[in-house]
Amino acid sequence: SKPFRSIASGGGFSLPVLDLSPFMGPGFGETDRIEAARALDDACSSVGFFYLEGHGIVSEEIEHLHRLAKQFFSLPTAVKEEIAMSGALTGRGYQRLGENVTLQMRDWQEAIDFFAEIPAEAIDLQHFGQKPNVNMGSQQIDQLRRFVQARNLWPSEPPEFRAAAEAYFARVSEVGNALMRAMAVGLGLPEHFFDSVTDRSFWCVRVIGYPALHREQLNLSCGEHTDYGCWTILAQDETPDALEVQLPGGHWEKVQPRPGAFVVNLGDMLSVWTQGRYVATRHRVRQTAGDYR
Repeated sequence: SKPFRSIASGGGFSLPVLDLSPFMGPGFGETDRIEAARALDDACSSVGFFYLEGHGIVSEEIEHLHRLAKQFFSLPTAVKEEIAMSGALTGRGYQRLGENVTLQMRDWQEAIDFFAEIPAEAIDLQHFGQKPNVNMGSQQIDQLRRFVQARNLWPSEPPEFRAAAEAYFARVSEVGNALMRAMAVGLGLPEHFFDSVTDRSFWCVRVIGYPALHREQLNLSCGEHTDYGCWTILAQDETPDALEVQLPGGHWEKVQPRPGAFVVNLGDMLSVWTQGRYVATRHRVRQTAGDYR
């Protein structure tokens, strides 16, 4: 199949569908890689959101982690709060329902947040105090250091959660690396052009649970926003009509789950790195299904 195609049924909306397999393993020629890279560039310079296939992660692995996450969120509050965030200085752990705020409104979600655990010597934070356009003081640098060097908080239940999550995080990191290589080729750069700025990726993972919104609620499951990083690689469950994206014309469209595919969007960092060629797309979540998502 071609690495980029638009699909629609009954006149409905769909995101572009991309195939990353030419950048995930051997067996593909240079023509395949260039075609896949150009398809990525087309998607990023237009809507900024796309379905991603050919990523090499089987659906069973994703569904297993979804089941484990739902088991965690179904636990008593006291058990979940054993790994509650100790404060914004670490950013890791369980975030209670309504604690996440977007546009001054509480988001109707709960989550566990994880960040890459990077050795202290791997990142030099002192240069933030030497950049004239940043000019961070020593106190701010110390706060940043505590955040960067903090450790993740792992739930004790379900017992297999950590092993499954860490394996999945590592596999998705490889998908992110492949996207960076494909992006470089799509921009007409050497394939490994971005390696030096992504080889110590400080990734973030949010495992999010969405109770259904009630009709009288004014807030959203997650308010309108753009993401701040490079790529957001989303593993949706089967719940329809939850994710909504704002298209270049200003109107909103629902993004339906696509079996076997991730939903990927670019973040603000890529908008900066490409000097506006790619623009992060605003999106929101409105989970109104009867079941917990």
